Amino acid sequence: MLNDIYKIDIKILKDLIPQQLINKLDILGVKTIKDIKNTSVEDLKKIKSVGNKTIQDFLNIKKMIDEEPYKIFEEYSLKLNPIIQIPKNIGNIHLKYIKALITKRLLNKLELLNCETITDIIDISNNEFSNMDYIGKKTVLDFVNLKELIINNQKVIQDTYNKNRELILPYTYQNDFLLDVEYLISDYFNLINNKKVKDIIYKRFLLGNNELYTLEEIGLFYNITRERVRQIQNKHLNRIRILFEGGSIKNPYCISNEDMSKKYIQIKNKINTHNILVESELKNILNNENIVFDFRNQKQYFPNYSINGRC
Repeated sequence: MLNDIYKIDIKILKDLIPQQLINKLDILGVKTIKDIKNTSVEDLKKIKSVGNKTIQDFLNIKKMIDEEPYKIFEEYSLKLNPIIQIPKNIGNIHLKYIKALITKRLLNKLELLNCETITDIIDISNNEFSNMDYIGKKTVLDFVNLKELIINNQKVIQDTYNKNRELILPYTYQNDFLLDVEYLISDYFNLINNKKVKDIIYKRFLLGNNELYTLEEIGLFYNITRERVRQIQNKHLNRIRILFEGGSIKNPYCISNEDMSKKYIQIKNKINTHNILVESELKNILNNENIVFDFRNQKQYFPNYSINGRC
């Protein structure tokens, strides 16, 4: 940040530097903040009719450069951009996705201030932040640097967000529960990019126009044990269940559409009123004869029910 401040033309900072001091510095050929930094009081005194007040103003601005450079940056930013405006998609980014760009000490302070999004940060002026209780100079500089990054390098913000955000499944939400279930499962297996695992799950649960296969049949096909097929099945059904219930999973880092999760939980709560679940009851609950996801064998979803099906 200091390198950028050093390049600032002092004539832009008339609210910080008195005009009389600017005029005297102009005689010395001082044009930028860096020039002030390299100019001594003795140099200023060489000019005729330089009073004590002008010298004190000069010392004050040099002190600000060393101790409170964020004030200079803020004044400069306000002059160039009286109202800081950032794209809505950037402003709405939650800070949890850009933690890599925020120092821990600053992040702790922002949490205390209930700052959740980038817009919340932009809405706080540098001066306002610096005057808050229990905030040191290093934290203030961290804050100024972060705001400068937000304003001047939004590509870094967007790239960091894209790298750390959860993928929301299904990619194409249709607001049709059965169709969205199909899309979510398809998107999930495309993300993990494991054809063998996808084939096992699809064969076990009548997905993708497959017939229903037993654990033994799949084990023979892939030359693995029945128990290994069960382990693969249980692992990925559990991960899909977590998505359905609104949780997040890693590798890949994703969550399900919020509306879809709510619908799933509502349907599951309705099913909880039955002691024995049979296919006809499930169809009535879903009110759709063309269910894509066959629940009959999914005891991971409904562990307290007796469900007919091949195992």
